[in-house]
Amino acid sequence: MRIQYITNVRLPTAKAQGYAIMKMCSEFTRAGIQTELFVPRRTNFEIQEDPFEHYGIEKNFKIRKIFNFDLLGRTLKFGQIFYWIDIVVFIFVLQWTVTFRSDDVIYTRDFVLASFFSKKQHVCLEIHAIPKSRFLFQRALKKASVFVVLNNYLKQALIERGVPSTRIVVAPSAVDMTEFPGGEQSCEVPGLNTGDFVYGYVGTLKTMGMEKGVELGLQALALLPTKCKFLIVGGEPDEVTYYKRIAEQLGVVDRAIFVGKVPHLSRSTYISVCNVLIAPFPENEHYSYFMSPLKIFEYMASKKPIVATDLPTLREVLTNGENAILIPPNSAQYLAQAVIRLQEDPEYSTKLLEKAYTDVLQKYTWEKRVTHILEKIRSLVSVTEMI
Repeated sequence: MRIQYITNVRLPTAKAQGYAIMKMCSEFTRAGIQTELFVPRRTNFEIQEDPFEHYGIEKNFKIRKIFNFDLLGRTLKFGQIFYWIDIVVFIFVLQWTVTFRSDDVIYTRDFVLASFFSKKQHVCLEIHAIPKSRFLFQRALKKASVFVVLNNYLKQALIERGVPSTRIVVAPSAVDMTEFPGGEQSCEVPGLNTGDFVYGYVGTLKTMGMEKGVELGLQALALLPTKCKFLIVGGEPDEVTYYKRIAEQLGVVDRAIFVGKVPHLSRSTYISVCNVLIAPFPENEHYSYFMSPLKIFEYMASKKPIVATDLPTLREVLTNGENAILIPPNSAQYLAQAVIRLQEDPEYSTKLLEKAYTDVLQKYTWEKRVTHILEKIRSLVSVTEMI
């Protein structure tokens, strides 16, 4: 068996999916499966590093770049049209130039790609949301042999669309524990002083244009004592500017420390200076039912207490009072109260972070995720080959 991972993604990319795709390919290879990653030949003018170096991932698999016009990379003026031209050309050239063996497993996160393959091929489709394109999605559901979903809500959504539960494996996001050694690391951040109590947010500041809770973190800062500071790591320059304006309006700009984007492997050093890590996602369909954010597992691996929103997706991983504090959505007051609770009760804080660390170590590493997925793939592929 070989894994042929195919994705219509520009690598490297600032989005978290780029890291997850690379990490999955590396872990498939470490599990003894020959793996290749197929991506369109596109240029990222902002990030020109080698993908392996950019993400700090072992170079144990091949990346094959397939010819593509990359019209969308030239202009967004005809975004929808150029997207379809680019992806159709990518699929056509891929199938024209690459020979797939009968024992190959085609692994993809793109339902459009999955819909173009034959039912005779072993297609494993990883689903992160229920798309609006019903025709192509239903076509993809008929083509795939195995489905990987991030949470139980997505599993139920597939069952309601006719997918047998035996073909579905629930596999949340994961973390590489070696990237988060824990403890205090050398990291001087301008604006932070000895004696400050720091709560931090690390990651992209918006997803598909949607707020991820940074504004709520700033609102909570206005309710907290002056010794409390908010460290925000990540974000595009225009996003950082946007949130700085909000901080100014709230009168907390001197206590809101914006670092901007940092190299992937530098995140743990910034996390190390935080006393608390927050993930106060707003309440909407995407965050409530579709996500499995990498940041949650990275927070758990960092041995820092976590405050997150009480949403269905997060409750599959976090339990209030056991491995995190879960607060109602969109409540700066509850967020501020949680930060104060953790500041004033170190024993409670230690209890939460130790349980979170134990949970992530036992359940949510990339190795465990890949092992779980491979078990399902092997069982279904072997049954298919016997028919």
